Amino acid sequence: MVLLPVIDLQAGMVVHGRAGQRDSYRPVRSSLCADAEPASVAEAFQNLGFDETYVADLDAIGGQAFDRRSLDTISRCFSRIWIDAGTGDLQQAEQIMSWAGGRDIRLVCGLESLPSPQHLEPLVHGFHDQLVVSLDLVRGQVKSPVARWSSLAPDQVARELIELGVSRLILLDLSRVGVDQGTGTRELCRRVRQFDEGIELICGGGVRDSQDIRELLADGCQRVLVASTLHDGRLGVSEVKAFAEL
Repeated sequence: MVLLPVIDLQAGMVVHGRAGQRDSYRPVRSSLCADAEPASVAEAFQNLGFDETYVADLDAIGGQAFDRRSLDTISRCFSRIWIDAGTGDLQQAEQIMSWAGGRDIRLVCGLESLPSPQHLEPLVHGFHDQLVVSLDLVRGQVKSPVARWSSLAPDQVARELIELGVSRLILLDLSRVGVDQGTGTRELCRRVRQFDEGIELICGGGVRDSQDIRELLADGCQRVLVASTLHDGRLGVSEVKAFAEL
């Protein structure tokens, strides 16, 4: 499946991400379900034909404990879930993996949560098959507490991450999330693909329609994160089915 639906969790509800301004996020209003409860949104995505979802636990990314209850609820609807819960070190990763038990998960480590390159190395070695690193941007600039990374061009940081052993990379400009302006990462996707043909690339943030998705695929992206276009009906059952057949 090319499409990967996103559930943004905050205070136990599914919220509408917009431009990365997490303090102003509000419960999602969806044409797919009657409320913003995690169970309702998860079931709606399942009914569209999805068997995977990406969950961003925004409270955990902000430093709180991850939302086990909501993750339990969501995981019942999918064969695999991708979890970004602010993982920045080995201990946090082990907590998520302990919760996962026998569940099939992808462990997402956002660059904004990673204190140093040295913290990434044990994650790569310990959880290589599950690990996904999200190269987080804001208006095209790398968002990272690592001063060196935040000063480099995104394609240079991507190259370093790949050299550290990362095999799955999300390219996401947080300022584009939920504002329907396109992802802004097409050129970056092409550059990363040029220097590594084997890397699994996932892009998202601002996807407007099927044309945006096709263009990202043409640029070398393999998976596309979507949320707003599902909730407002721009991508419906027929579009989801069409992309599932690619």
